[in-house]
Amino acid sequence: MLRCGSVSSVLPDAYRAGCEVGEALADLRPELVLLFSSVDYGEDFDQLFEGLYDGLGTRDVRIFGGTGDGICERSGVFEQGVAALALSTEGAVRWTIDLVQGVGADSFASANDCARRSLAAAGKAPCFAMVMADGSKADGAAIVQGIAQVLEGPFFGCLAGDDRRFQRGVVFCDGRAYDDAVGLLLGVGSLEVSLHGASGYAPTGRPGTVERVEGKTVLQISGRPAQQFVREQLGKSIGEVDLGVVPLALTDGPRFFLRSPTRIDVDCGGITTNASIPTGSQVLVCPAASQDEVLRGVDEVLDIALRGAGAPKAAVVMSCAGRRWILDDRAGDEVARIYERLGERIPLAGVPSFGEIGPIRQADGGYSPTHFHNVTIVVCFLGDADAPTPAVDR
Repeated sequence: MLRCGSVSSVLPDAYRAGCEVGEALADLRPELVLLFSSVDYGEDFDQLFEGLYDGLGTRDVRIFGGTGDGICERSGVFEQGVAALALSTEGAVRWTIDLVQGVGADSFASANDCARRSLAAAGKAPCFAMVMADGSKADGAAIVQGIAQVLEGPFFGCLAGDDRRFQRGVVFCDGRAYDDAVGLLLGVGSLEVSLHGASGYAPTGRPGTVERVEGKTVLQISGRPAQQFVREQLGKSIGEVDLGVVPLALTDGPRFFLRSPTRIDVDCGGITTNASIPTGSQVLVCPAASQDEVLRGVDEVLDIALRGAGAPKAAVVMSCAGRRWILDDRAGDEVARIYERLGERIPLAGVPSFGEIGPIRQADGGYSPTHFHNVTIVVCFLGDADAPTPAVDR
């Protein structure tokens, strides 16, 4: 029987915030706490963990999570603070966590190594898999590729952020905070997991072929400098105000996956994106979405993620920081829409992230391969189940 609880604290003192969260969750006697925080506790993460352990009254609990561009929890979306989702499965799920540093030097190898070690520790295919990585250093696409080479089933997660500074994304693992890292949490046992991600964006214009790339910088699309191609499709040049919110869309048959620009190089005409785009990829340009269009992405997630699923008992939400910037004072509407649809306020926690990771759930209940996304919301619903995780379309 899955028992869950979520809570948040906006206390500025790290120890007191951790203690407030731990005390609120202690009666659950959780096996796992998913912990999400803004970067404001950056010099005092040790105190945040100490407060959490003291509030829970035990250190016999797994902790996994990281930092974001604020936090979200069932009580709302906040620019600063800490949010936690506690899970107790009464032994129905065994949790393993592994972490590898060095994503800045080689994101693929770090993630691949982490996945191999995690799967070896788990001993069998997981029913739940969640990844967190440093969003200031990692190539999100390479992180996904490294893990997907090892795990056969779907997984989800995000790149940890730092309030739009793009300097430090911190991963939490069992009471310690790590930079330049990727962490993977696996659950083996009986747990219903339903995932889906959507953006609300609509690509426009004609597709182009990515012809020249250096790292995460796209230099040439269909014979033109990348910025010129985008300008021709949008009818205007993109500037600093468009960073994070006017993405390219990689097409994959009927599906598409967004890549947000993080830097514009005027001299070479290149566009640096949040994750690498392979040469030969077909891309479209997406105009900036309105607030209503962004929120329609939440409706699409719920339409698919709840189809055929049992009654969810908890939710983990990874919503892009860019979506929060677009929504501005309506940022809390994403969480509100989830609860309007469910008709009840189940425990929920997550972060506005610097890149989202997840598959697309299909009509038959199976999943596409896992992809890296930008300006997207990925929701993972959790509940009691005896059935295995749905298959992945390889």
